[in-house]
Amino acid sequence: MKHSIVIITYNQEQYIEECLKAILSQLNYIYEIIISDDCSTDTTFDIITRYKNKYPQIIKAYQNERNIGIFPHLNKITQYITGDFVNLVAGDDLLPPDILMHYTNFIQRHKININDSIIIFTNSTLLYSNGNKKEISNYINKSRNPIDTTIADALYVWETGISAKLFKQSFYQTDIGYQADWLYHIERLFKCKQYYFLNETGYIYRVNTGVTAASKFKALQESKLNVIKILKNKYINQISDQSKKILQFDETWILYNQSPSLTKYIKLLIYFIQIQKILPKNSPIKTYYTIFIPATIRRIIKQLLKK
Repeated sequence: MKHSIVIITYNQEQYIEECLKAILSQLNYIYEIIISDDCSTDTTFDIITRYKNKYPQIIKAYQNERNIGIFPHLNKITQYITGDFVNLVAGDDLLPPDILMHYTNFIQRHKININDSIIIFTNSTLLYSNGNKKEISNYINKSRNPIDTTIADALYVWETGISAKLFKQSFYQTDIGYQADWLYHIERLFKCKQYYFLNETGYIYRVNTGVTAASKFKALQESKLNVIKILKNKYINQISDQSKKILQFDETWILYNQSPSLTKYIKLLIYFIQIQKILPKNSPIKTYYTIFIPATIRRIIKQLLKK
């Protein structure tokens, strides 16, 4: 088994060394470390070069001549991979200790064919700037269809274990904005032949340090509306009825925020009540009611849901 660790970086001099040290602590399980830098203007690539010179047999480093942006960059890196099992890591995030050992043991124990199009979902840790951590479990949704869970924003995927075959088959649409990653993960699941859930922490995500962490609400919502339109036009016959209801709510929610009206508000309430019993427990959509539903109406909805 050949573990390919792929790291993308851009102006992450503060974090890239810690990222590399966490990965190199698992050196016995690594076939290659591919680092691609999107033309950083700080010392990120200098640090990468230093590590490349120290581990020339295992680290392959590339730098774009100009900054091309996150999604074109993610599409470009597929050409560098020569292993058969991929973990993609942002330069400001971390791989947990021993996770590559856990992947290897899990694959061997379950006799998984990594030459096929497969994904192994793991749990995640959110790491905040003050040092606090929050554990996120994907394992709790192991009995659900991952496409439904992803559409409900309840499957937290920071590029956990994926076969190189599937990784190379999957590309980001670069003209739809920030939510291109949401579409990417859904489309990749349509291509996936088999998925598994490993009850281990597979990724440590540093909150509010990424290049899109401070993105404007309006731009994110507009992008999500673009993705919903694509899903409805391209995959409507492949999406479950429950996911269609969630998309219907999402679309109405965005349109209401763009141009509020009483008609849209009533539709929003109706759709919100309809999807409550089908949403995964960890779906953030469950918390939307605190934004748009007055306390009195919230109490009435709770009573209706109990019946």
